[in-house]
Amino acid sequence: MNNYIYEFKDLPDTSTPYNAETFIAMQNKLLDSIYPIGRGFIDFTNTDYSNYLGFTWERELVGLTPIGYNPDDEDFNTIGATMGEKAHTLTIDEMPSHKHQVLMSYSSNSGHTHSNGTYSASFPEGANPSDGTYSSTDNRISNTGGDQPHNIIQPSKVVAYWKRVA
Repeated sequence: MNNYIYEFKDLPDTSTPYNAETFIAMQNKLLDSIYPIGRGFIDFTNTDYSNYLGFTWERELVGLTPIGYNPDDEDFNTIGATMGEKAHTLTIDEMPSHKHQVLMSYSSNSGHTHSNGTYSASFPEGANPSDGTYSSTDNRISNTGGDQPHNIIQPSKVVAYWKRVA
């Protein structure tokens, strides 16, 4: 059997009139040729096809998006491989390179002049502005963001994929 033309071998003898048994055997051979094990289909309803056409089917790609096979890309050259995640929290290495800029003045008397007034302690205790180290209690530069996973699902439509397994 090649990929495009199905060969019907071992069909019942058609020289005699059909009876129900002969018809069912021919029908099963035809259906088995159209839907061999591993073949699937997409359905836009929530119908249970687990016994469709008398074969055993199971839902496939549950919660997943298909990606086309590419024999030249090791990420996509294995049928059935899974990858990715629905939600992802960025690690520090995954964040875009960025810099937080703070403009401050420093003098020997530890005074700091800011547009909204003068602060007596420009740098908290233990900070050394000359080498860029600051105390973790310095709240003048605060963290931002909720540290929550973000959605990485491309625009999608939910459908049911079914694959014949027996």
